[in-house]
Amino acid sequence: MHDNSLILIVEDNPELGARLTRDVRRYGGAEAAELVQEYDEAIARLLNEPAPHAVVMEYRMRAHTGVDLALWMAAQPRLADTHRVLYTATPRALIAQNPALAGHSLDMLFALVVPKGAGSGPRVLAAALSTLPRQVAAGEED
Repeated sequence: MHDNSLILIVEDNPELGARLTRDVRRYGGAEAAELVQEYDEAIARLLNEPAPHAVVMEYRMRAHTGVDLALWMAAQPRLADTHRVLYTATPRALIAQNPALAGHSLDMLFALVVPKGAGSGPRVLAAALSTLPRQVAAGEED
């Protein structure tokens, strides 16, 4: 089961996580947004139904990276329709040097890469999320 209205946010800063959760609901068209703070929490949540429409993750996590989480998600057939979104202040050139990306394109691994920082806050992320295509359930029309 895939929930078009649910966004999962992986952010270890509680204050920013709360703002992201609020703004994704308010400006990004999500009816629900869940917040987890760590890679392991994200994995635990993603193993349960419903699968979210998108997972927003930062690049730098305590023991892992957003690339690690995105690669794990890409290997899960039931998450094939879940969009992976990287929201980070880490420059793309630095992320591209991550050995885990060997053989993978950043733009193929993530539906969106949204820079975090001045001029690109939670509302910019929420607006970007609203551009992601929605899945049409069997029997529904566009």
